[in-house]
Amino acid sequence: MIAGEIETLPSFEKTLSLGPSIFSPSSPFTIIKVINAFGAMAWFYQQIKNMANGLMPNHEQKLFNAFRADMKADKLAIKDYLDNN
Repeated sequence: MIAGEIETLPSFEKTLSLGPSIFSPSSPFTIIKVINAFGAMAWFYQQIKNMANGLMPNHEQKLFNAFRADMKADKLAIKDYLDNN
């Protein structure tokens, strides 16, 4: 942006969704809205974790896969904490 090469930064949160229509963040079903919201957060967490591990962000990662990976990591972290405290 400073060098004038791009006008705006990418906005991934606008494209993250379980799918179109009833699977979108504007779904009439609350559970779908919740999964979309938590899935988007998980997607960003996964990208931050990738960068923390010296990897590039995976912009191709699907929202639900990120959600599942983040839930698995949280579950392992809780188990590790309980086993060691």
